[in-house]
Amino acid sequence: MKWLVLLALGLGDKALGRSVAKTTACSCDCCETSIRREADTDALHCSYVQPGMMTAAAPTCAGLCAKSSEDHVLDAAESNLIDTERFCFLECAPKTVGYKLKAGELCRSLSDGEKQAAHQADGNGRALDAPKAQPKFLAKKPEKHIAKLTAQRAGSAPPSPGEPWSSIEKPAHEVDKLEKEVEKAADKAAKKAKSVQDAAYLGAADVAKASRAADDARLAARFASNAEAAVHQILLNAQKQAKTEAMSILREELPPLREAARAAAIAAAGAKVEKAQLEGNLQAAAAAEKGLAPWTKAMADTVKIKNEYVARANKLAAGSVTAEQQAKSLETEARQWDEYKDPVSKYKAKKLRSKAEALMGAATAGDTQAQEWFKTARYIDSTLPGYTRQAEQGAYHEMAMVVPDVQAPLPPLVLTQEKLRH
Repeated sequence: MKWLVLLALGLGDKALGRSVAKTTACSCDCCETSIRREADTDALHCSYVQPGMMTAAAPTCAGLCAKSSEDHVLDAAESNLIDTERFCFLECAPKTVGYKLKAGELCRSLSDGEKQAAHQADGNGRALDAPKAQPKFLAKKPEKHIAKLTAQRAGSAPPSPGEPWSSIEKPAHEVDKLEKEVEKAADKAAKKAKSVQDAAYLGAADVAKASRAADDARLAARFASNAEAAVHQILLNAQKQAKTEAMSILREELPPLREAARAAAIAAAGAKVEKAQLEGNLQAAAAAEKGLAPWTKAMADTVKIKNEYVARANKLAAGSVTAEQQAKSLETEARQWDEYKDPVSKYKAKKLRSKAEALMGAATAGDTQAQEWFKTARYIDSTLPGYTRQAEQGAYHEMAMVVPDVQAPLPPLVLTQEKLRH
């Protein structure tokens, strides 16, 4: 019987110990059916099972669990850590249905249809209609048991830190007492059984004595069985009270843990956002450079062509000026020869004047061509701002592929002024 006492005290310590287990994924295996306290009927829902109350096959479950990325019932959570009690209440349902439904049964995950029904726009989820337990399986209402525990606590002062709970210590004394009584009854039954054997050898004269000894042995065995049942009931009561006390401690400790987890999540998110912004700026700069490159090259080539036109026009204009000066000089010389009246002088003057006219015509043609080339150069120069605008647009489109919310470039000042005029 000693093992019963150790088991009761061990379960109480486990139920009251503050969980430091590593957070695991949320699972309905950590839940069991229980009666809803706020309901007037025997409606059942799934609730979190404390680690000390689980079976050996159940997973290690803590007060907080990590919800799956595909879980869309509880979308309002700022991190993937949620209260296991809340997960059981909103995302699990009793596995057993029909007349076998009762408290303490296993739970299952919601089906796809049930998840859609439990989903809400605010992401907090809603509880589905709870099934009812069969009356014949409910020995008593949990409210009565809670009222009884409350009355027991009211009559006793809470234990000081470091001392054992009075609620656990008292059942332990009762178990020790029952254990001693059972040992005495067992010794008495053994002696009676031995006397039965002795009586069997003594003969028919001692049959009556042997019968009485057998009756005593049966009574002792019945007493031992009743005592074991009483110890079992004490163990159950200790487990329930330990669970209640553990939940009370959890309610005190959970809010600070939630706040710490929320602050850590916000800090981590801020660091991620800052890193993402830096990476986005670097990518946007590289994209802008890529968008500018073809238009920058085209603009440089256009400037080169314009300069070539200007250089040729300057050269042609300079040649025209030289030809015009030479034509004027020849015209002056021809006039000098005209002053002489002899045929030779007249012929020489005519030849010089013809050469002067040819040079003047070449100068005029060269000057006309030079002006055309100057005009072409000015037109090319007027198109250069268009290359700049196209380069800005190209950079903007490349940046928008990386950062969609990048600001578009401002319209050209000339176009803005024309719109204001109209």
